[in-house]
Amino acid sequence: MKCLTLSLLLILPSFAFSQKADSLSQYSYLVISIKNKKPAKIQTGFLLKVKSKLFLVSSYHTFSSWDAYTNQRIYPICDTLEIRFKNKATGKNEFILFDIAKIEKSSKYRPYYEKGDFYMFELKNLYQFSKFEMNIINYDPTITNYKKLNPSKIIAFGFPNERLNIKNESDLFKIDPIGINGEIIGQIWQKWSFNDSKEIDSINYRSSIRGYGGYSGSPVFWKVIVKGKESFKFGGVVSGSSPDYKQLIICKPNNLTYK
Repeated sequence: MKCLTLSLLLILPSFAFSQKADSLSQYSYLVISIKNKKPAKIQTGFLLKVKSKLFLVSSYHTFSSWDAYTNQRIYPICDTLEIRFKNKATGKNEFILFDIAKIEKSSKYRPYYEKGDFYMFELKNLYQFSKFEMNIINYDPTITNYKKLNPSKIIAFGFPNERLNIKNESDLFKIDPIGINGEIIGQIWQKWSFNDSKEIDSINYRSSIRGYGGYSGSPVFWKVIVKGKESFKFGGVVSGSSPDYKQLIICKPNNLTYK
């Protein structure tokens, strides 16, 4: 089993990426919520390795159907997710089904400013992924010196519902993630609130990017300059959008917690 696991995981330098910006799209996976065996909602997810555990990360509302900003259910409520992977042998995309009924039924409303709108779904049976390409972000949660990076810009790739050309279900095998770039609003580590609300948010930070449905759950990367060269650092997960969709809300990487 150890040999299989090692062959599956693409281990990246901890918290750092030397790739060009466009290549970061490979870390974003298409996530489809299924209702009555039919695609109901499109979201984004990514694979995160923490120590010896592998997780599928997406928004909390993808798994729970709870809107972290309005305290309302998001309909239709789905109990199955399909994740798209590329078959290494054929080069074609395939979908793997995940039963999330137990998660959905036991879930409760979770305000965005208390825990962040994300969910860590542990992938335990790695054998079923042996034939697929797996692009994994290797993350060390003990790293805490993010302030020294002082990032001002982000880049993320996701599957925005409004911008995808989907005419039938077969298109879900072909669509690619779309990149977005933006400026970080304020300082990442400062506390803030929406619309002068009393709820103070220290879990997330904001970017000046227009929000689209489907980007929730996308991995975010900070653009930073290291020794005069542009590089990319893991910057968290897209949590959602502001009520007017003018800002993208991103959960800070150090707030990703694990059971």
